[in-house]
Amino acid sequence: MKLKKLDSKQKILNLLEELEKIYPIIDNTEISNVKDAKIYLNSYDLLVRNRMFKETFKSLSDIIINIPDDEKNNFISRLKSINSQLKDMFHEFVVGKYFRDIGYNITYEPKLNGQHPDWKIEIKESSALIEVFTLNNYEAYENEEIIKIILFNKINQLPYNVDIQINLSNFNYKNIFDSDDSLIAINDIASDINSWLKGNYKDKINDKYESKYGLIVSSYYNEYNDGVIITDSKMITGGVHSYRFFTKIEGNENEKGKYDSYKDLVKKLQIPYIICCVSDSFHRLNMESFSELVFGISLSSFSKRKHGVITEEDQKPEISGFMFFVNHLWENRTEIVFIANPYAKFPFKSL
Repeated sequence: MKLKKLDSKQKILNLLEELEKIYPIIDNTEISNVKDAKIYLNSYDLLVRNRMFKETFKSLSDIIINIPDDEKNNFISRLKSINSQLKDMFHEFVVGKYFRDIGYNITYEPKLNGQHPDWKIEIKESSALIEVFTLNNYEAYENEEIIKIILFNKINQLPYNVDIQINLSNFNYKNIFDSDDSLIAINDIASDINSWLKGNYKDKINDKYESKYGLIVSSYYNEYNDGVIITDSKMITGGVHSYRFFTKIEGNENEKGKYDSYKDLVKKLQIPYIICCVSDSFHRLNMESFSELVFGISLSSFSKRKHGVITEEDQKPEISGFMFFVNHLWENRTEIVFIANPYAKFPFKSL
């Protein structure tokens, strides 16, 4: 079936609205057990309805319009894939939007000597190649994400015309999963918040309340009507020996890595090459751990792999550096860190 062309900003807006019809809606769906929550954990309901998701694609609508017609069908199919391709594309555009916002001209999937990296960025006389990939889903933290989804669902169904902000910084996930019935514990929290808002909830606007298990709740009016907003300054850590990170950079028997894929092109063009890692939107890695992925960890660590992707023996000089993006979807902001390769042939000096 031939898909519609994306030749105007309005058609892109229509596509974003169409995505909301494709992906399941958990706002008004009763999630009554952990099994249901696991299904929604890997759905993209929250992502396609998120303000940051929509604004990212809207802001780069001109880039989408200029995708060659013979490639637009593939672009649309990836967005409608109902799998991780949707998230991967979102992450690619988060990176592209970042470079445009700081003043670069950006080209999506440029054709260069038979290859097409995710982005080519240019400013004045300088240019660079950009490749993007999504970092791990951390299965060890699946329980925490399940609790977030169920909690989000329960609170979002409270009968009050008010936006709720949930701060999970001191929230004790372990106590909930160690309880006899984690769903009862979550229902207790929702009931507690309901009791707090009950009555004249408008008096509670811009007020804070500490619910059970250390959950901090704030209520406020929001012009975007986001509903439940989740903040979490306690970032998920671990996974410094991330298999996916090393595989994406160095490759394996089944997959060519991003270093080998583009090192010859970098040598030919003689321009910087940056590999951007975007932490999964719902499973985040501590930014402090990112440098350990690049340069390695302590020899006293119990990790099987202690060295990073850049070592004195394996300098990978065609890689100019690595950028790590952490999307805080609920706060509509992104944290970014750049780590330069000290052995780079073509250093990236614009940041």
